Amino acid sequence: MVNLKLPKQRVHIQDARIMRRFLAFLVDLLVLDLFILGGYEAVVSSVSLQQAFSGTSSALTAAAVTIALIALTYFALFEWLLGQTPGMMMLSIETQGVTLWKSFARNIYFLPLFPFPLLWVLEPFHLIWKKTRLLELMTKTRTIERISY
Repeated sequence: MVNLKLPKQRVHIQDARIMRRFLAFLVDLLVLDLFILGGYEAVVSSVSLQQAFSGTSSALTAAAVTIALIALTYFALFEWLLGQTPGMMMLSIETQGVTLWKSFARNIYFLPLFPFPLLWVLEPFHLIWKKTRLLELMTKTRTIERISY
């Protein structure tokens, strides 16, 4: 038997590319919608437009807060327990340096309570210009991809 001395496979770790992050996020939103949030459709559709815009629908408010908490828990627990969400698994990206509290903190933008909706605008701009999320910097975590060659 011949013992070949081939070089080991090299792995380069880098911050995940923006398109991979975006596609993983879309996949996760689809998973949330199809498997978890489907039951809330009846609550949302029962609210009239007048009630929704006047803010008089407590059912819509309760549904929005519940959906936000479910989304926050989905992302935080997957990132903490597995290091990646199902969407991240499909696109081969993962998180580093995540603890339970850091995973909740890096996904706090789901809460529809002031000042967290400001992050809906700040996070994408920071990601585009700095190539990393603002909440990743604050929690000292990373979203990475491994490139083998």
